[in-house]
Amino acid sequence: MNLNGLVYTSTDYKLALSASGPSGTTFTVPLNTVGDFDYGAKKEVEYVHVVGSDEPVALKSNTSTYPGKLTIEAGEIEALLAAVGAVFTTQLTNATISIVAINNVGFFKIFKSCVFSEHGGTVKAKDKHTLITLSFDSLGAAGI
Repeated sequence: MNLNGLVYTSTDYKLALSASGPSGTTFTVPLNTVGDFDYGAKKEVEYVHVVGSDEPVALKSNTSTYPGKLTIEAGEIEALLAAVGAVFTTQLTNATISIVAINNVGFFKIFKSCVFSEHGGTVKAKDKHTLITLSFDSLGAAGI
């Protein structure tokens, strides 16, 4: 049995960012130097209790969130920010981040209406490269 089509390696993925900068410039670019891309979906859940019972009678949810984080080479993100008149990704608006894997099965996730909540980096002496960490939250996700 050959299950190669179910196994994705890091080289199978392509990422892209679409957003608007403070200057009003809208752009869509591939992200070529991403080191890590973390994404997920969270559901806020709450136990419902009634008077006279230690055990919950129901488990309900009322919100969904789509958080994510990525690390990228400083040179790539800084060049992009300069081109759209921004200093940090926290100044970008209406961002969309997409990740696609093309192989026998296919896979994509699109995170819509992203807001970058954190942009941080560390410059280390004698380091061969500098990574920037970007955290984002999304209003919704689509994909297969």
